[in-house]
Amino acid sequence: MNKKILAVSTGAMLSLLLVTGCQSAEEKNEAAQKKVESAKTDLKNAQEDAYKASVKAATAEQWKEFKTATEAQIKENEAIITNLKVKAKSANAKMAAEYNVRIDELAAKNAAMKKRMDDYAGNQTDWETFKSEFSHDMNDLGKALKGFVISSDKK
Repeated sequence: MNKKILAVSTGAMLSLLLVTGCQSAEEKNEAAQKKVESAKTDLKNAQEDAYKASVKAATAEQWKEFKTATEAQIKENEAIITNLKVKAKSANAKMAAEYNVRIDELAAKNAAMKKRMDDYAGNQTDWETFKSEFSHDMNDLGKALKGFVISSDKK
């Protein structure tokens, strides 16, 4: 009796294995494509997670310190611009007009820097890149303002 049960159960298992193990080439191909698509999705998600982890936002203390220093620099730039406008009045009319155009350009850049900082305050992402680019642009503006020379020759 045990031999009969063993023979029947072995036969049933072999039959089951044959039925489930015999997939057509098309079915195997579809299963492989699903695995590839799943792997691509997983890779894309992992890349997005890695990017998000690499993009660092400023801590509250870093942002406050940077913003305070930047606001001070912007106010200093505004004072320099005001002083340049006063000095430009002492130049001859032709040069004063030229100076005023250049001064207005520098004032617009200063205002754009202030707006850029205010815009970033609401969207603090990629802190290191923002800080680096903003500081570079701010230094360039400061150099342009300090290098601005007005000749006071009236002719």
